[in-house]
Amino acid sequence: MSSPFTIDSEDTNPFADHATAQPAPSRWGAQPSYARTESQPPPQPQHSGSMYPSAQLTHGSNGSLSAREAELAKREAALKSREKQLEVREAAMGDFHPPNFPPCKPMVYHDIEKDIPEDGKRLVKRLYFAWLFSVFNYLLNAITSFLLLVNKAESAGGNFGSALIMFLALTPISFVFWYQPVYNGVKHKRSIQFFLFQINFMFHLGLAGILSAGIPGWGGAGIIYCVSEIGNNVAAGIMCALCSACYIWQVVFGLWQLKDVRAYYQSRGMNAEEAKQQAITGVAQSSLGREIVKTAVKSAV
Repeated sequence: MSSPFTIDSEDTNPFADHATAQPAPSRWGAQPSYARTESQPPPQPQHSGSMYPSAQLTHGSNGSLSAREAELAKREAALKSREKQLEVREAAMGDFHPPNFPPCKPMVYHDIEKDIPEDGKRLVKRLYFAWLFSVFNYLLNAITSFLLLVNKAESAGGNFGSALIMFLALTPISFVFWYQPVYNGVKHKRSIQFFLFQINFMFHLGLAGILSAGIPGWGGAGIIYCVSEIGNNVAAGIMCALCSACYIWQVVFGLWQLKDVRAYYQSRGMNAEEAKQQAITGVAQSSLGREIVKTAVKSAV
């Protein structure tokens, strides 16, 4: 009896043609054909509705990205708009600087080295010195007038009161009305500022000439007081002479500066016609000018 596990040598021949050879019958029944199973093509993937969510997800991601880009573009536009507003605000402010003068109580900005062009620094520095010297002269005049009051000179009480008021009032007035105009005129090259300087500075020089005379009661400790007091009190007489000499020096130095200022702005093409146009424009742009225009329009309507 043959063993069921024995395989004929014919079936194990490696050189046999497996495509044509028939398998030997087995006692255990028909065996499954593994060769046929291996030769079968792999199952094709079943296309179902499960791929549509992936496409929808991709579409959703693109939509989210577009929304994010739109939001970034919107923020960038808002940032540019804000930058433009800041530029406009800075332009409206102009060259604003925090006050630094006078040092004891800063009220205005004053810096010749930074503000004034190189070709105008010498002129502005001379006029700044003229202003400082005028302040010193007003103080010296008040002190001398007080000495006259002590010596009971003629009209010394009224003279001292006027001298003290001039020192306290004319110090800031002279800075604002004739020094600042020439400072701003050189800085901004504006004709109107030079003409304001000329008018106010000529008034200042005229007052200095009157005070140098020393008319009793007018506030000046000048020549007249010097002559009348030199015999009674030598110190008071010398102080009056010194005060008068300072006023005379102011007039002479001031006339020289007037000539230089005139030559300065004329050499740069500035004239009276340009100053007139700048004055009209300045008045029209001021709040008072706008109110006048509104009133005129309403009355015309």
